[in-house]
Amino acid sequence: MSLDMRVEPGRDYLTIFVSGTFALQLANALTPRILDACAEHRASRLLLDVRAVKGTLWVAERFIYSETFARLYMERRAAGKLDHVQIACVGTSPVIDPQRFGEKVARARGLPLKVSTDIEEALAWLGVNPPASA
Repeated sequence: MSLDMRVEPGRDYLTIFVSGTFALQLANALTPRILDACAEHRASRLLLDVRAVKGTLWVAERFIYSETFARLYMERRAAGKLDHVQIACVGTSPVIDPQRFGEKVARARGLPLKVSTDIEEALAWLGVNPPASA
C-alpha cells in the first residue's frame, strides 16, 4: 500500500493531489511532506484533493490523523517554519465522513480547515476561483 502526492502550484492557491489507499501510518508520514510543500511554495491557501484516496477510516483513525495533522501544523507555525495556511480538503465518501468528525477534531486544535465532497464548495471556502480548465 502507498499514498502518493503530486504538488501543483497555482496563482492563488496550492493544490496537492493525494492518491492511493488510506493507511494511518502512511497518511501521518505524508503530512510533513504536505506542510513542507506549503512552506516551500509560500502558500496561504491549500486545496488538498484526496478524491483519489480509497479505503475506510475507523473513528479512531480519523481522530489520530486529524490530531496529528493539526499538531504538526501548529508546531511548525509556532517555530516560524510555516505561515498561516487556510486548508480545504475535498474527497469522497467513505474517506470523507458525512459528520465531518475529523474536521471538527482538527479545527478544535487550531487548524484552519474545511472538509467537503464538493470541489466548488472547497474553492469558495478558500476564496478562489476554479481553474479555467475546470
